[in-house]
Amino acid sequence: MSVFVKAAHLQQGAEWLLGRLFPYRCVVCRLPADRAMDLCADCELSLPWLNHVCDWCQESLSETATLKLCGACILKPPPFEKLTALFSYDFPLVSLVHGLKFANQTAVSRVFGELLAQHLQQKIQEGIIQKPDAIIPVPLHRKRLLSRGYNQAELIALSLKSKLKLPLLNKQIVRTRYTEAQASLGLAERRNNIRNAFSVHKPIPYQHVAIIDDVVTSSNTVSELTLLLKAQGVKTVQVWSVCKALSRWA
Repeated sequence: MSVFVKAAHLQQGAEWLLGRLFPYRCVVCRLPADRAMDLCADCELSLPWLNHVCDWCQESLSETATLKLCGACILKPPPFEKLTALFSYDFPLVSLVHGLKFANQTAVSRVFGELLAQHLQQKIQEGIIQKPDAIIPVPLHRKRLLSRGYNQAELIALSLKSKLKLPLLNKQIVRTRYTEAQASLGLAERRNNIRNAFSVHKPIPYQHVAIIDDVVTSSNTVSELTLLLKAQGVKTVQVWSVCKALSRWA
C-alpha cells in the first residue's frame, strides 16, 4: 500500500471519528448532516447557485443575452481581472451570512470555505481561472474586529489555504479607517465610504493574488483593494467571494 493510500485511509478514519464525537449538523435545515460537512446534500442542491451572470463581475445577465459580459464591464471594466462567486445573495444565504457575522456561527465559514474551494479547484483544473500565488482576506478595522472577535473573510480564507495549498496574507493590508457597513449605504455613498480605507502594512512579494470576501455587492471594496495592490506592484488580482449581491439587492 502506497504512502498516499495510507494517508487517505488515515484521513477518512479521522473524519469518521470526528463525525462520531462531534456530529455534523446542516447549517441550513439544522438536521444531522449526511456527510463530513455541516451542510446536507439536499440543502446544498437547493442553494441559489449563480447562473446567467457576467464572466467578469458576476452581475446578472438576461437569459437571452448573447454576450457573456455586462454593459458596465464593457464600458468601464473593473480593476480586478475576474470575480468568482458561488451564490446570489438570496435566501438562505442572507441569514447564513448574518449568523456568521453577528451571531458567532463560525461553522458557516467552514461550509463556505469548503464549497468555494471545491468550486475553485474544478475551475482551476478546467483552466477557466488561474491559480494565484497567494490569497488576501478583506481586512476588518480593528474596532470591528474587537467587537466581532474574528474576521469572517479570514475564516473562509483559512479553508482555502488548507484546501488549495496557498499562502494566506492576513497582515499585509490593514483597514486604517473605520467605515459604515457597505450594505447600509446607497451606491454613491459606498464609493465614498470605502475610499482610502486601506493601507499597506507589509510588502506583498507576489505578482498574482486573490482577494477573499463573504459577499460582494457593488464591488467598491474589492476594487479599492485591487487598486491598492496594483499600486504596490501586484500584476493580477482575482476576487473570490461566496456571494454576489445582484443589482436588485444593491
